[in-house]
Amino acid sequence: MRKIKYLNRTIMWIILVGYTALLFLLLCTDFYLMMEQNRANRSREAGALSDYVQTLSEEIEKNRLLLYDIHRENENYRALSGSLSDVEKYSNAYELCQTLESQLLIDSDFQGFYLFYDEDTMPMYRLNTERILPDHASKIAEILRNIQKSQNTVKIQRWFPLKVEESVYFALACTQGNVTLYGICEIDAQTAISEGSGREAEIVLWSDGRCLSGEELSDSLEIGQEAERSREQFFY
Repeated sequence: MRKIKYLNRTIMWIILVGYTALLFLLLCTDFYLMMEQNRANRSREAGALSDYVQTLSEEIEKNRLLLYDIHRENENYRALSGSLSDVEKYSNAYELCQTLESQLLIDSDFQGFYLFYDEDTMPMYRLNTERILPDHASKIAEILRNIQKSQNTVKIQRWFPLKVEESVYFALACTQGNVTLYGICEIDAQTAISEGSGREAEIVLWSDGRCLSGEELSDSLEIGQEAERSREQFFY
């Protein structure tokens, strides 16, 4: 009888040890799979971010070259930089806008422009409304108009950010005499990375010590402090 009880206890202990070992093995496997899944997600997100930065860099460079060509070669642009009558100003501004509108139709990377040729009038502008929200057009115009008023000569040598509600845009000014032409480019990293990685991404954008998007996430992770300490910057 004692042998039977001892044998039963032994079997129970073996079962218990085996069950515990199996549970531990399952937990380790689950943890490993979670880690692998996280690594795979991070890898996809990093790849999507890299692809977006590459695409954005190419778009920005194409827009910069277009503005440079207008600045260097367009006769209407050069005429607006001089002293003209109101009729001549409008005529040259209209012709220049027609040229830029044609570029909008044939080049999807060219997202829009704002033309300031008279300090007393609002700018002429056209936007690719598939890339830039129509409701933001007049708001961007007002921001750029305030920039125009804040300095006698706009000499911005690199793209700078504009925030309109929850959207972020880059703008580049090209100035000669009395005329300033701005190129506009949307920054939508969150959509691009979410689509590229297959899951919803949260993005924090910082520029020149200012958080442009993802303020709550930035505050919770104290990203701002790290951004202030980092000296790495990207100019386009």
